[in-house]
Amino acid sequence: MFTDQQSSAAKAGYQLTGKSVASGDSIGYLYLFVNNQKLVRIGEGLATDYQKTSDQVSEKELPQQSITIFKQMDDKYPGEVASTITTKADAPIVGMSASINYLTDVTAGQITENKSVTN
Repeated sequence: MFTDQQSSAAKAGYQLTGKSVASGDSIGYLYLFVNNQKLVRIGEGLATDYQKTSDQVSEKELPQQSITIFKQMDDKYPGEVASTITTKADAPIVGMSASINYLTDVTAGQITENKSVTN
């Protein structure tokens, strides 16, 4: 996997070393953290730069209902982490994971089970 990521990074003009901070996702994108202000997404032959605009996430950017659901599920199920919310016609379904520490845990974000908020 690392050699595939090195190849993808090289094609996009970046050198990926063993000390690089990088992550990937399930659809094949490689995320390369160039510094604490810049992230590069590499995939499908393209490199897209993202610049950090703020250290703070504005409360206006996140729906309060989602924040409440994540907190409620984290509190209700210690040892698990709410990582996704799927809204259907009825109560939201929350995907629970063992970890969301994407930089150090290779299994981070994997849904171990789905739970209804009403449970």
